[in-house]
Amino acid sequence: MNTLKNTILSTKEAKAKLDHTVKQIFSNRQILARIIKRTVPEFADIRLKDIEETYIEPGSNTISSVAVERNLTNIEGLNTEDTSSNEGTIYYDLLFKAAYPGKEGQMIGMYINIELQNDYYPPYPLESRAAFYAARRLCSQLPHLTGGTNYGALQKVYSIWICMGNVPAKDADTITLYRFQKYDILNHIEVRRETYDLINFIMIRFNDPSAADDDLIRLLQTICSNTLSSSQKLKRLQESGIRVTDEMRDEVNTMCNYGDMIENQGIHTGIQRGIRQGAVNIALKMLKNEESLEKIHEYTEFPIDELLKLAADHGINVKTFA
Repeated sequence: MNTLKNTILSTKEAKAKLDHTVKQIFSNRQILARIIKRTVPEFADIRLKDIEETYIEPGSNTISSVAVERNLTNIEGLNTEDTSSNEGTIYYDLLFKAAYPGKEGQMIGMYINIELQNDYYPPYPLESRAAFYAARRLCSQLPHLTGGTNYGALQKVYSIWICMGNVPAKDADTITLYRFQKYDILNHIEVRRETYDLINFIMIRFNDPSAADDDLIRLLQTICSNTLSSSQKLKRLQESGIRVTDEMRDEVNTMCNYGDMIENQGIHTGIQRGIRQGAVNIALKMLKNEESLEKIHEYTEFPIDELLKLAADHGINVKTFA
């Protein structure tokens, strides 16, 4: 029992360190610039180099991570803790400020939050959570504005969700923008879009591996892949135009090392502990291998109806071998 307990503890520690390292890689300005250029309309026509060097506000990039020895902790930059007396506390994975040139040459600021999501089957719609995160970031600006409740000074918020792994085939390799739209119910009125288009969220969905013909999804798949070695990842990053520094090289090596450690420990503890993500992976593999539903249920403890839904989401026909 003590051996199992120690293994579980070391797995949790490895996951915490892996989580932190992945966020460190994503916080690189080269990676951030490519994400927002591809997904945020305001940056679509701006050069990558300018976004990276000029339009991502220096010193604003913040990571919220789980420390091995302590609970949630914040690293320098914007405060990633967002607290309301009625709504509790949430932590943003990555939070930073950016600015883009307006029509009259003025710089217009915005907040950008990036969330890394490896569970596509939470007990709630991910889109609802993304909308909540963006709304909280908008509301949190009010105490910091001059002149009390100067709503005109609110800055637009983008919450970008990177959903990686176990994405249904019908949803994979997609990028979706959700935003406010104006509809005239009676007659037409001209209103500047920037006065109401303040809450936006974006969902990026892909699997490992991904066959998408999209530069951003291929880049994200490279970073998040569980099958590529560190040398393969570094080579693909360079082929994507990323300048691989010694720091990034160390981070990629660390990420792969912790990933291997978790995978090896999961062989011994994954099924017994009922880790959902591991169980989903096992169930999918067994479904693809045409194992019986009863056998998959025995190994994963997933109800038959959940296994049928999982198979349907991934386009697997179970009728012939159920």
